[in-house]
Amino acid sequence: MPHPAGVPTSRRAELILQELDSLPTLPSVAARLLKIGSAEDADLKEIIKLIAADPVLTAKVLSMSRRAELGLGSRVTTVERAVVLLGLEALQSVVLSVQVFDWARNKQGGAAKPPARGAGGEQSARFDRVGFWRHSIAVACCAELICATHKELGVRPCEGFVAGLLHDLGKLALEIILPQAYDRVIELSEHRQANIADVEQSIIGLDHHTAGKRLAARWELPGELADVMWLHGQYFPSLPAMRHRNLIGVVGVADAVCRELHLGWSGNHSGGQTLDEVCAPLQLKREKIEGLFPRLVEAVGERCRDLGLSDEPTEQVMLESLRSANRRLAKLNGAVERRAQAAQEQTVTLGAIASFASTVRPEMTALEVISQVVRSAASVLGPGLYATVYEGGPGDLWLAVRFDREGRRTASELAEAVRPDNPDVHAESLSEMVARSPEDAHRMARRILDEALPAAGARDTQLMALGPGAGHPDADGEGTEISGDGPVLLLLHDREGEVKGMGRRALGALMAAWGAAVAGAAYHEEASRLGEQLAESNRVLSQTQRELAEAQAMARLGELTAGAAHEMNNPLAIISGRCQMLANVTNDPAQRGAAQAVIEAARRLDDLVSRLHIIARPPTARMTKTNLAEIITEAIKRAREQASRKSGRPPAVPIRVSLSEKLLPARLDRELMIQALAEIVINAIESRPREYIDVRVQTDGPDDRLLIQVTDTGCGMSDHALEHAMDPFFSEKPAGRQPGLGLATAWRLISLHGGVIKLSSEKDVGTTATVTLPDWRWRESTAPIARAA
Repeated sequence: MPHPAGVPTSRRAELILQELDSLPTLPSVAARLLKIGSAEDADLKEIIKLIAADPVLTAKVLSMSRRAELGLGSRVTTVERAVVLLGLEALQSVVLSVQVFDWARNKQGGAAKPPARGAGGEQSARFDRVGFWRHSIAVACCAELICATHKELGVRPCEGFVAGLLHDLGKLALEIILPQAYDRVIELSEHRQANIADVEQSIIGLDHHTAGKRLAARWELPGELADVMWLHGQYFPSLPAMRHRNLIGVVGVADAVCRELHLGWSGNHSGGQTLDEVCAPLQLKREKIEGLFPRLVEAVGERCRDLGLSDEPTEQVMLESLRSANRRLAKLNGAVERRAQAAQEQTVTLGAIASFASTVRPEMTALEVISQVVRSAASVLGPGLYATVYEGGPGDLWLAVRFDREGRRTASELAEAVRPDNPDVHAESLSEMVARSPEDAHRMARRILDEALPAAGARDTQLMALGPGAGHPDADGEGTEISGDGPVLLLLHDREGEVKGMGRRALGALMAAWGAAVAGAAYHEEASRLGEQLAESNRVLSQTQRELAEAQAMARLGELTAGAAHEMNNPLAIISGRCQMLANVTNDPAQRGAAQAVIEAARRLDDLVSRLHIIARPPTARMTKTNLAEIITEAIKRAREQASRKSGRPPAVPIRVSLSEKLLPARLDRELMIQALAEIVINAIESRPREYIDVRVQTDGPDDRLLIQVTDTGCGMSDHALEHAMDPFFSEKPAGRQPGLGLATAWRLISLHGGVIKLSSEKDVGTTATVTLPDWRWRESTAPIARAA
């Protein structure tokens, strides 16, 4: 009966038990004889009548009675005389043997045909039917002899015979119902040298013990026989207290004896208990049990001949037992050799994995781990051609790498993923390609390597696909599996044949270790990349938030400045104009000085409003072809003039200029750049330099950025001043001495040119202001460009 996939074990077992209920019942003569024989007032006439009604059964009974050691020979010619000579109990065992044996032989007859055997009545190819019955008869004969020679057990010999004969009938029932599944049970039991009941449970869902109990209920056998079929082989002290407990123990001892002597075939390769262990709880002496062996072999031969199972003499039974023992020994030797080979493979594999793991560190990049993978492969497979194609994830570039014969990296190149002809179809990832067709993935990897890293002497290669869930390798790529969309490494090599000391399964374990290491390195790189992206995103976010806050502040400042300028322009114009008239008409020096002071204050206030306009609402920069030398000269000149006007005397500090003629021409807004540089030079002059101010103009390396550095030897700036130097109205000077708009104005004007200002300073040593302009060169093909804020 086939098992539906996914059916729970309990449900599957119930379905099988229902199939057991459909098996033919015990033949009517045997069933009736069991009932009559168990009654205290059994009627011998009725028993004789039942046997005489069956010609085949009559012949078997007469044949067995003639062989009985009664000294009567051929004088037993009637069923009545045979019954009297054999006795009711012996007759039961004889009849039951014949009837059960005939039932099994003719299992396709009767009213209920086993449903799982099909129209052809197929049977298990591995189930040894003759050997099974020889083993059952041997257990029956052994149990009979043990009961006869150990009266203290309180078990009748005929009862032991019947129980021994039926004890394994559950195996036959399962084989009749599930021939293919039972084939698998026998195969695994032989391969694992295991207890067949455990294998039955794992494959079928129930064992022959439970099947035997159900069959006994179906046949309405006495309870003691049902318990023997169910509980035989159990640890005797664990059996519940019951009247027929010793009967179960005797059958267990008989089964162990027959398996030790290799009498017949039981399908069991590990009963769990030795002969000494099953004898001890029943207080049976092994020596006395062994003394029954010659009689047992003879009894088995006679019973088999009586039932028509074989015509082998006693000596042939012993020879067959020896042959069976030799076959069993050969299988055990084979199993030991296989396990030794497997242990050797595991040792080699674990050594290779340990050696590889010792070379891999968590901080390694994927390329470094790939190199270690190839070195490990070269140490296992041998020197040869090795190359890899690696994809860290869907959409990533493919990394092609070639190695020398010892597995050392020689060349690597990034390659674009191969795109399909149809632009609407996305390019396959390596994992998708391997899952769809390992052969296509192999060809694609060779194509990528040939195009990216052509090498001479390439021969036919084999493919190993490594990554999460990598399967075992095949020469043609079949069986290679990669799970998910994670990193994939295609390892190509030209080694052929099996790996010495390592089977395919062991090599698969090593491949899994390689794939896990590559995946781990890829995930580590991805985590580092995500961390860097997160840090950059946080930096950009913080900068954007600062710029947004600054823009909002500048917007408010612009609105305030525009309103203030609108309200102050007319009063300032009137104040300045009237003071000019007063200064021109008065002859009093004091009044003229006061008027000039008012005029200067109005001018400074007007200058302050203009600066605020530049910061809050900067003008549009109009880039033209300019002369850097002229801009620097004019900026220094204006700075000196403004410093003189503020302090009332010209600045004495020398200003040195270093500028290369090769820097001409420049693409700048001349007036705005002069104003910005003048503010920076004024800031340097007001730092009270001890020696000089140095203005240096140069380009910066391959980026061709223009650098304008203004360095002073003044008092320097504090950390707080460096942090807020570009903020409007910030100044560490006393109130009224400086409005704090010079560097803020310069920063705004430089930003209109796409540049930046950076300050570096050391207290009491000096300060350097560096203006960096990335796009400054004038090209004749470049038209003037207006840059707005």
